[in-house]
Amino acid sequence: FVVKKNSNITEQDLDEYILNGDSLARYKRPRKYIFCEALPRNASGKIQKFVLRKQLEELFTQG
Repeated sequence: FVVKKNSNITEQDLDEYILNGDSLARYKRPRKYIFCEALPRNASGKIQKFVLRKQLEELFTQG
C-alpha cells in the first residue's frame, strides 16, 4: 500500500526507483503497488494492518 505525496507517481516510477537503488535486493521488491488516500490508523496512530489485509483480500477475490 502506497500513499502518494505526488499525484504524478506511477507503479513504473516506484519499480524503477527500487531497481536502480542499492538498498533493496531485486527479489525483495513488491510485486504490486496499491495506491490509497491514507493508511487506516487507530486512536494512538498505529497502522491497522488487519484492515489493510482485509482490503487486499477483497481486491483479490473481486478481480
